[in-house]
Amino acid sequence: MKHITMKDIAKEAGVSLATVSYALNGNTGVSAAMRQKILQIAEEFQYVPHMSAQILARKTTPIVCGLVRSFSGVFSNELWDEMQDEFQKAGYLLVAVNRLLPELIGSDLFRGIVVLDFDITDQEQAIIDALHAPTVYLVGTHSPAKAQVMMDNQQAITLAYGELAKSVHQRLCILSGRETSINNYERLNTVKKLYSRDHPGTDVDSVVFSADFSYANAYDMSADLLARFDSFLCFNDVMAMAIYKGAFEKGLVVGRDLSISGFDNSILAFSASPGLTSVGFDGHQWAQEAVHQFKAAVRHGSDNIPATLISPTMNVRESIRYKEISEN
Repeated sequence: MKHITMKDIAKEAGVSLATVSYALNGNTGVSAAMRQKILQIAEEFQYVPHMSAQILARKTTPIVCGLVRSFSGVFSNELWDEMQDEFQKAGYLLVAVNRLLPELIGSDLFRGIVVLDFDITDQEQAIIDALHAPTVYLVGTHSPAKAQVMMDNQQAITLAYGELAKSVHQRLCILSGRETSINNYERLNTVKKLYSRDHPGTDVDSVVFSADFSYANAYDMSADLLARFDSFLCFNDVMAMAIYKGAFEKGLVVGRDLSISGFDNSILAFSASPGLTSVGFDGHQWAQEAVHQFKAAVRHGSDNIPATLISPTMNVRESIRYKEISEN
């Protein structure tokens, strides 16, 4: 497929190359009507500007550092795709960097930073903040004044816990994630309060098991846990799949002999058999809000931008055996 150039657009619009450049880069010197005409032609031709031309026109780089530790999580991969699409629409190129190198992320190469790393430490956050670059966090931080677009963990866990409360299976096991994760901290605090409310006098820690968000760790625990519990609230879908496997090996059927709720509503939840009930978030909305916050940070700095919470949805499938169904 031929790469469309500004010269092609100029020829189609019947104007000079300079006029096309002014219109595409938002400069003065072109009428509103002509700008709209040129933008429409560019869209129809699916014009993609060379990055070098963008940098020269804007006198700044359109590259944004997407800070991640790894892409091992399914949910992170899906969110990353949405983020890349939305930043591209806004005229930026989101590039993954999986090591915290101040000399790199603080260089002129990047216009700013989006922190997708859900396990950011206080020390790492301090390094990032010291760069004074436009920054948006996709996780809660200990600097609440920073631009943040976060999942509403409290509401999400409340939904998942409430869904399992409708099950005939009431011997609840809570599979939590890494202690360093702020998301895990928020989810665990919420579910402990809910469990203590419903089971006064019971030691909630006796039903909490940390599998570090890991499939392997959850699977290693599964045989013992399945002998003691029949209801599982997992802090991600990956750990829920480990319980699925453990149940299969013991001849147990998910949705009949035990109930499971996951977290993330990833592709694993859709493809599981039976389908996994899982609480999740709209990745497209999350990405749009992140771009909105990033633009605000570029204009005004990252401080004193109100945090945005992304509301969850409960996606009910067949992994929970409900009281009403069992009694019919």
